[in-house]
Amino acid sequence: MIENDIKQSIGLQIGPLYYQMNAYDGWGVDVIEQISAHVACKKVQCKPDRIIHLSHLPEEDSGDTTQASFPDRLWPQISDELNPSDWQRHNSRLDTVWFSTQTMHTFWKPETDPVIGPVRFHLPWGLIIDDIIARGGGLIHGGLACFNEAGLLFLAPPSGGKSTTLSTAPSNWQVLSDDAALIWPENGKEWHASPLPAWGNIINPEVNWRYPGMKLDCYCRLKGLILIEKASEVQLLPTSPINVVAKLYRSFNEYPAAIMGSRKQWEPLFRMAAQMVRDLSGWNLSLPRHGDVWPLLAKEAV
Repeated sequence: MIENDIKQSIGLQIGPLYYQMNAYDGWGVDVIEQISAHVACKKVQCKPDRIIHLSHLPEEDSGDTTQASFPDRLWPQISDELNPSDWQRHNSRLDTVWFSTQTMHTFWKPETDPVIGPVRFHLPWGLIIDDIIARGGGLIHGGLACFNEAGLLFLAPPSGGKSTTLSTAPSNWQVLSDDAALIWPENGKEWHASPLPAWGNIINPEVNWRYPGMKLDCYCRLKGLILIEKASEVQLLPTSPINVVAKLYRSFNEYPAAIMGSRKQWEPLFRMAAQMVRDLSGWNLSLPRHGDVWPLLAKEAV
C-alpha cells in the first residue's frame, strides 16, 4: 500500500469487529467524514479484521454479481502476490463490495437504491453481517438495555413497542439501543451484544439524530430475551425456548431489510437462534403503553 495515496483514514470498532478505513479521493473522504460525524471512531490498536479501501469505482456493465474483473485502476494498491481472478464482487441495494478470501483488504463502494433514497450516513452493512456470522453471531432487530452489567434483549415486531418501552427506562438502567444490536458468542455459553443505530433514523436524515457519537464498541453480556406484547396490565412470565426461537430468528432477518434480503445465511442464523434460547432465559413481557415494568425486570430477569 502506498501510504501517501491515503487522504484520510479512520478506525471503526463495531462490537468485536475492527475495521481500518482508508479513503483515496474526495468522495471517499466525504463517506468517512459522515461516518465520523455520527458514530465514535478511534485508531485501531490491534490487527484489523479488514482494511477497507474507499475509492469511487467506475460503473461496470457485467451482470454477474459474484465474479467480475477487478478494477485495474485499484490493483496497484494491493500486493502483487494476489491474483485479480481471486476477487469477487457482491452488490446490494446499499453497497458494492470487492473481496478475496486470500487477504484482509476489501474495496467498498457505498451507494443507495433510489427506492430507499438518501441516507444519513453509510456503514459497510454487508461486511458487518458476513463477519459477525463468521464468528457465530448475527445482526438483530431488537432493543438492548443493561442493568448492573447484565443485558436484556427486547424483541417485538416493527411498531411492537420496543422504543416506547425503552424510553421509559429509569436512570439506573443503561439503554444501549432501541432498534438494533450485534450479537456474538464468547467463552462457550456466554453471549455479548453491542448497539447499532436505528435503521429508520439512518434512512430519514431529516429527522433529528438521536445518538450523537454513538459508541458501537460498547457491549454487555446478555442475561435474557424479552418478548414484548401489548396488554392492559403489566406481567412478566418465564417462557420456553420453543416459544422464543421463532421470534428470535425472525428478528435476525429484519435489519436492515435492504441487505438481509440478499444474504443467504438462513441456516447459520437459525442455528444461532436455537443455541441462544438454550443458553439464555426467555420472558414474556405484557405491557400497557408507558407501563412501569423496570423494577420487575431488575428483580426477576437480571
